[in-house]
Amino acid sequence: MQPIVNVVNLTYYYELVPSLDNITFTVDKGDFLGIIGPNGAGKTTLFECMLGILNDYRGQINLFGSDIKQDKKTFQRSLLNPHERTISYQYRLPYLPVFQQSSYHAMTIQ
Repeated sequence: MQPIVNVVNLTYYYELVPSLDNITFTVDKGDFLGIIGPNGAGKTTLFECMLGILNDYRGQINLFGSDIKQDKKTFQRSLLNPHERTISYQYRLPYLPVFQQSSYHAMTIQ
């Protein structure tokens, strides 16, 4: 089975400071991936590299079997840009404290 995401030896520097150092991982269809870490650990940098926002990284990033540096325009066209799209909700949430809204939303979707 071809992996959905395949990152191999990804390295990124902000000037002389490494943000990502030799990161390698694979995500197969049906897998879940969580990226956690303290501030400054490189989580945002990883996603910016995977989305093609940062291009001057070393290593290889393949999404759906294609190298994102070679097929950059294809990937950028297929990405959801939340600033250009709107989502219309067919119901209104009642007034609830923030911690209860997420569980209410999850119950109404199921």
